Amino acid sequence: MPISPSPLRPEIASAWRRAELCGLDPGRVPSESDLADVTRDTPLLAAARPVLDRAVSRLADTRFSLLLADRESRIVDRRFGHPSLARALDDVLAVPGNRYSEDTCGTNALSTAFEIRSGIAVHGEEHFFERLKGFTCYGSPIVNPVTGRLEGVLDVTGFARDATPMMATFVTLVVAGIEERLSLGQGLTRQHMLAVFQERAARTRNPVLVFGNGMTLANDAATERLDGAAQAVLRELGRRAGDHGTGRALLPSGATVGFVCASVPGTGDACVVEVLPDDDVPRPAPSRRARPARPTEVDPTRLARLRAARASVLVSGEPGTGRTTVVTELAAGRPVRTLDAADLDPADLDTIAATPEDALLVVDHVHLLPDAAARRLATAVDDAPTLWFAFVCGPEGNLTPEQRALTGRCTERIALTPLRLRRPEVPALATELLQESRPGVRLAADATRALMAWHWPGNLRELRAVLDTASDICRDATVRAPDLGLAVAGRPLTPLEQAEFDTIRGALDRHDGNKSRAATELGIGRTTLYRRLREFGLAD
Repeated sequence: MPISPSPLRPEIASAWRRAELCGLDPGRVPSESDLADVTRDTPLLAAARPVLDRAVSRLADTRFSLLLADRESRIVDRRFGHPSLARALDDVLAVPGNRYSEDTCGTNALSTAFEIRSGIAVHGEEHFFERLKGFTCYGSPIVNPVTGRLEGVLDVTGFARDATPMMATFVTLVVAGIEERLSLGQGLTRQHMLAVFQERAARTRNPVLVFGNGMTLANDAATERLDGAAQAVLRELGRRAGDHGTGRALLPSGATVGFVCASVPGTGDACVVEVLPDDDVPRPAPSRRARPARPTEVDPTRLARLRAARASVLVSGEPGTGRTTVVTELAAGRPVRTLDAADLDPADLDTIAATPEDALLVVDHVHLLPDAAARRLATAVDDAPTLWFAFVCGPEGNLTPEQRALTGRCTERIALTPLRLRRPEVPALATELLQESRPGVRLAADATRALMAWHWPGNLRELRAVLDTASDICRDATVRAPDLGLAVAGRPLTPLEQAEFDTIRGALDRHDGNKSRAATELGIGRTTLYRRLREFGLAD
């Protein structure tokens, strides 16, 4: 617990409380673990650059700097009235590309203005981190006047000994200039999007969509043929494909469609997507799946062929990718004898030849076999030429030489792809799994986007568990993003966000849902609590 100046202003005391809830150590140095490249062609930077150029000239010969952060609280631009401040800011990692938020950097004007969505000054000892107490800073949020969305924060920082109330007025005026240019740019951006949409829609009867800037434009064909979940898939694929991309999309319904996409000039990240008739897009090689959204990717006709030939099969993949399901489908009701390599009795190796002729011998977790056991198992398999067997293991690349020698006895290989590499398929997979376990439950568009954004460390097993829980708590038989518990504002929860979620939920439970008392316990304002409740999906 840092030693605080007494008394702390209420807004500073609340900010310190939030930092403590995040488990921050006031003696630590701001981290660069979240350092990332800065995207230079964003609407925020386009609007801010000329305003910052003029503003920094007014700071000439002063020891103040301008820091511009985006809507993730990541610093994207930095200007100096005098270079003497540059090294000091470098030492505390107030550098372009670093994310300066309260959950990583504690109380300061940039992070706290971002958190409370209001202007604030933080002076010297009011900073939570000891390393920041030598600074004074003034921060103000930048709000898009057209959309009402937070676009970023502007911060003026100097040495604590140079503190002056004039800087609070200065930062407010600079932000007003940026917001005015954002308003003008927003109108131009939407004009560009509308012009591209009208031009494309006028020359085709195919579904046409334009995504970007918090807006979606769709012609009648798109509205009739594509629901919100399908549009969410196309938006994500269009964003990934970049300019002049072509491909096929697997929709949540299980249907596949061809599409072409292109960026919309002058808009930053907007794109136009046209869904094509099947004849206009070359079909890929015959699919490995009989059904487009089969969870394990393996074509049942291939499994039937392997079963008829009594082929020896190696099934590999990460945990949760469906290895056990594949082996079960391979056996198709025939007897199965399973040996677990993680708990293998040496005596079992002597009985392998006695496996019934019509049974499938499955050796699971081959990647856990000691080398000596792998050699003995290889000998036992070689001594039973009529044995029908399947080996199951983690990714082949992780096997030892002895384990590789053992799996070399398999004449067929089935390598299962991690779900994180099948993200475009996830909405269709989720729809199929829901129909198997919860017929009638559907995915909303925001849930589709959240499913595609998640990295799925537990693969299909995790997907099933998430959907089972979501379908139990959803309303109106519609799974929405908050029901999934995966994302905040379209991205996965960080560990600190998960801790904050648990803390807020606990406070609400202790106070029987009374938000005023929960906010008091947490040391945050009711407005901040209500906003966080909406972001976490806890609002009624």
